[in-house]
Amino acid sequence: MNAIRILFLPLISWSNIKYLLILIAIINILFGGNSAAQVEDHELITIPIKEAIDRGRNDLELSDFVKDDIEYVQLETNAYCPIDKKLRLYLNDSVIIAIAEKQIFLFERNTGKFIREIGHVGKDPHGYSETIFSNPYSESKNTILTRGWLPNSFMEYDLSGKFISKRTLLFSETIRDVSNFNDDNTIAYVWNYDGKKKKKLVIFNSNGKQIFSFPQTKGFEYDMDKHGLSVYFWEGWFYSFRNQTNFYEFVTDTIYAITPERLIPRYALSYGKYKVPYEIRYSKEFKSNLSEYYFIKSIYESERFLFFTFSNDGDNHYSGIYDKREKLTKVARTIKNDIDDSVPFEIASINKEGEIIGYQQTYVIKEWLQKHPEKEFSSKVKNYRGTNMFYNPIIMIGKVKSDYAN
Repeated sequence: MNAIRILFLPLISWSNIKYLLILIAIINILFGGNSAAQVEDHELITIPIKEAIDRGRNDLELSDFVKDDIEYVQLETNAYCPIDKKLRLYLNDSVIIAIAEKQIFLFERNTGKFIREIGHVGKDPHGYSETIFSNPYSESKNTILTRGWLPNSFMEYDLSGKFISKRTLLFSETIRDVSNFNDDNTIAYVWNYDGKKKKKLVIFNSNGKQIFSFPQTKGFEYDMDKHGLSVYFWEGWFYSFRNQTNFYEFVTDTIYAITPERLIPRYALSYGKYKVPYEIRYSKEFKSNLSEYYFIKSIYESERFLFFTFSNDGDNHYSGIYDKREKLTKVARTIKNDIDDSVPFEIASINKEGEIIGYQQTYVIKEWLQKHPEKEFSSKVKNYRGTNMFYNPIIMIGKVKSDYAN
């Protein structure tokens, strides 16, 4: 539980004591449990993305952050589980969870064999409209959140495929992204599409009622009718590290840890000349000048590393790491697999056990093998079915180096 500082005055009336006791009880109810680890204030760490880009060399290799073994598993492909676009991958000790725009599939971790679909798209009582891009899978609860059909509604399923609940957040503004926060509470990002929203993050209880909020500190003048609206997959990125929910708002420069009392800045992303001005985020100017800017696509964290992927014009995709021990930032368009001298690695996510899951599409592997005909690859892959472009991807699992704790 987070520590609560109480200022004691020389004389405290019984009514004041009752007030303090009630206040403490409320805070314990709302923010107690196993939801949030203590996050201590420390110096804000700056990650020099501009300098890493300007170095202009692919100096990020798999051995920089992964120990000396990679496990390869090809996900089964059949009529029931062809994975579509916007793939995200998550991992626990027994299953691989593949989430696409309108699909949630479960595969055996050790074999890649298809197990089941989780939920379904449909307007029936237990159907969802689409998946959530940022942090849909809760490791602590082993459940998955999706979007419902009603405004600010979200559906939750467990990994057995059972429908758990429907959450309707009672809020007048548009919620774009949500995450499990603690126990039965949900934290949500308020979409600041017009630059005039007063709240950035809102915490809701199990009944969908607002119980706490953090202010939106950025604003701008914007006319949607005049400039149009450019919508990204996500606007608020949530991820978990040490049971602590962290948050990043699209095209801003700070990653925060969320505590019941405040947002604690942890990392500053230094884009320099590549930074997207917040005030043009939703304008045609941003979309027509993508080549000038770089923006974050995903963020994950382990004990020793902060991982991030970023892009600009749709063709330049980068992966990056910040090494907390070495205080070093590295980026690369392609993470060279120097551990096995094999196909490149694409970061997908990290679990609480320090396992990183990556993948590679089969058509990319086919192209790589054509360029390296001397390489042996199929013998390494469990459930290897080949590199037909319609086959599901090959998953790569490694253990992240963890010889440093921050």
